[in-house]
Amino acid sequence: MNNFPEITLSLPGGWETILEQPGRERLEALLPAFFRNCRWFGGKARTIKQIAITDALPMPGRKTPTGLLICRVIYTDNQVEDYLLPLSSTSGANARLISSRHPGAILAHTGSGQSKGILFDGARDPVFMKNCFDFIARSKHAAGARGTLAALPGRALLSFINTGQKPPEPHRLQKEQSNTSFLYGHLFILKLYRRLAEGIHPEVEMNRFLTEKTTFNNIAHFAGLIELHSSGDRKTAIGLLQSFVEHESDAWTYSLEAVNRYLKNAPLGLTPPLSLPQVPDAFSQWAGEKYLEEIELLGRRTAQLHRALASDPGDPAFSPEPFTLSYQESLYLSMLSLVKQAFRSLRETMERLPPETREEVAGLLSVEASILGRLRRIEMSKVSGMKIRIHGDYHLGQILCTGDDFVIIDFEGEPARPPAERRRKRSPLVDVAGMIRSFHYAAYGAIFLRDAADPEEVALLSPWAELWQRTISKIFLSSYLGTMRESPGLLPETTAELNLMLEAYLLEKAVYELYYELNNRPDWVIIPLRGLRNLMNL
Repeated sequence: MNNFPEITLSLPGGWETILEQPGRERLEALLPAFFRNCRWFGGKARTIKQIAITDALPMPGRKTPTGLLICRVIYTDNQVEDYLLPLSSTSGANARLISSRHPGAILAHTGSGQSKGILFDGARDPVFMKNCFDFIARSKHAAGARGTLAALPGRALLSFINTGQKPPEPHRLQKEQSNTSFLYGHLFILKLYRRLAEGIHPEVEMNRFLTEKTTFNNIAHFAGLIELHSSGDRKTAIGLLQSFVEHESDAWTYSLEAVNRYLKNAPLGLTPPLSLPQVPDAFSQWAGEKYLEEIELLGRRTAQLHRALASDPGDPAFSPEPFTLSYQESLYLSMLSLVKQAFRSLRETMERLPPETREEVAGLLSVEASILGRLRRIEMSKVSGMKIRIHGDYHLGQILCTGDDFVIIDFEGEPARPPAERRRKRSPLVDVAGMIRSFHYAAYGAIFLRDAADPEEVALLSPWAELWQRTISKIFLSSYLGTMRESPGLLPETTAELNLMLEAYLLEKAVYELYYELNNRPDWVIIPLRGLRNLMNL
């Protein structure tokens, strides 16, 4: 028994005729339900009015033709988003195999009798994956109804091609994300961007710059690109090919393991000391000297990344820019808006939080004005230092552990922000604050992700988690600042200015996390809540 949808589409000329009626209209009617079941679709909480296919582009290959649909999602508030849908068709035994293994990938079935087949998401099709690699390697072009696909191979891919080796076998990475990634052997990885945005893509731009214009090697190097070219010289990134980095883990998983070891070693029956200087030898034993050395290395690598991103004053997209009073004013206003939005949400949802959390919430609500007062210092005093291109979404999950070093990945920035905003230059301390907050999440994540973390256990472990976070953050920050001294001027000149800016970005990040957790994971509200209380010395 199969899992084909009941809708049958007639495609006498193959999937390429999908823009012809009535097949196009019938397929468009299927798309809203299909999109809602896809991990990569970001509009699940919104009401879809219509999904229109705006273009169908072939992804030619040596075997079965495959292609890409550009789908415009129109919501009931008339806002629109463009998404990429790879498309493949097959029949016979292969159709039955896809149906049994990936029923959620099927849009419809086609034909009848012996020619009965399926139309499905090409991201589940090895042929489509091979066609993508071949498309980039051969610098191909393919025209659709409104645009043209164009490929650009990078040096890493060209070097591989010159060896004369066969293209590596592809498979799809199982981890579901907002994008879709294919691994080619253990050599290359292709990220297909599901939600499309016209213009310069931040990750593509950052990856090419770091690969081609700097000596910073702790990244996955640029290997190729697929773009959609439209009228008026408009470009949209479709997929980014990078060298694959062999790694043992990511720094988030690795840090959770480190916290668990620390909590097993620490004398939990005692009151933890307030800071590292009181127990330097003991903390090293509890946390592990190797992990502490690795955090010091991560601080250096982070500083080296920022120095590389600020290394070309002749490139307008990357040249450092000084802070201005007008920029500081706009920065404060955006922080002000975020705090008011988050605290309004906190008041509205307070009664639905656990009793032990509500008491801490009340204490935080009482200092909202003090938080705004601290943030306002950004507007009130001139700050030195420079704005540069930064990672923009920097946390432990964006770091790969290779065994003896770290590799930094995913330069898209915060996906919720539009691409133009993600390309804006900001203080490198934004990334530093993101990593420090990530340490706090790891400290508490090791507690909350346990099989049976009851309130008593949380109360016992929390002070020790706080000690771990403060100490690890201090080691990371000290190493980072020491390395940044080799590029004077990028950071604020005085300690007072540095502390003012870092505190503001930490407050902003914790408030953002608070708002996010209130709307997505209420059980985790305690993490940013305690982060804010610590910053306000409550």
